Amino acid sequence: LGDANIHARCFSTGIGAVGEGVPQVFNRTVKTVQRDSLALRGDRHEYRRLRLEIAERLTDKLLDTHKKFPMAADVGCSDGAVLETLAGRGGVQRLIQTDSSRKMLDHCRSGMVGDIEAVRVQADEEALPFPDEGLDLILSNLSLHWINDVPGTLMQMRRALRPDGLLLASMLGGDTLFELRQSL
Repeated sequence: LGDANIHARCFSTGIGAVGEGVPQVFNRTVKTVQRDSLALRGDRHEYRRLRLEIAERLTDKLLDTHKKFPMAADVGCSDGAVLETLAGRGGVQRLIQTDSSRKMLDHCRSGMVGDIEAVRVQADEEALPFPDEGLDLILSNLSLHWINDVPGTLMQMRRALRPDGLLLASMLGGDTLFELRQSL
């Protein structure tokens, strides 16, 4: 088999939010259905501990700056762990929580949460709905590893940030859970 045949078996290329010629490792429609299903699981709180721990570490980075962030976004917000860790810290005035799954968003709080005005917006992480230079801060907690076109999404985030904006993100990498993979 040639390289082209291997590529065809492993990836489907398509056009859409991620652009022409970008390998489609994850079918975004299937990924949203999976996230909807996870939102309905009774044991989803068992996985929340990890999201909360990483969100806490991510938002702790904001303590290193005295900057205020009037307009912020949480891309791939899942169940709102970032909002939970931000509330009461000051610095963020409005947080737009986005997720491709409406059912995940239903688990996120909205309205005034502590000193933050929180809103929920259903949006695919690969097609961000933000205007150019409209955000002071973008956070993304454990969702970028499900993106087909990470560089393209990062470019969208950069366009959405004001010139002095800040991006804080966490994602699972290649050696994550190495011991678990070895045991399987």
